[in-house]
Amino acid sequence: MGGLRRRRHHRRPTHRVEARGQLILAVHLDTNVLLWLSQGRLRSLGEKACRLAVRQPWVISPMVVLELEILHEIGRIKAGPDQVLAATREYGTLRVSDLPLSDVVREACDLSWTRDPIDRLVTAHAIADGTKLLTADKTILTHFADAVWD
Repeated sequence: MGGLRRRRHHRRPTHRVEARGQLILAVHLDTNVLLWLSQGRLRSLGEKACRLAVRQPWVISPMVVLELEILHEIGRIKAGPDQVLAATREYGTLRVSDLPLSDVVREACDLSWTRDPIDRLVTAHAIADGTKLLTADKTILTHFADAVWD
């Protein structure tokens, strides 16, 4: 059967958060997952995504912040990025990844399965950080082996 296969990517060193002297693997969130978590809507997540979300610290690509700003500017969301991030931090540990953009773009160049630049960069950020990505996006779930939903 000739279906699409998820691409396997080489793993870079994993993005970790230090807590009480222990290194803990973090998980990347896409924009929709971040919005749901900012509203305390953990039940909106798929089963596997929910399990990871409650166990791991959260990290986002700076591209998620840009997408939040764009959504705010066009009236799709009421709160701006700062309010969304602050609301999300009420529910868990969240940080914005500080990887160099050049590392992320290098990974994004291999993601020819989407023409959406934000999806490419958010996915590439998770790859470059060596983490899983929580997303409900069917295209990302189909093509990125470390995308998690249910």
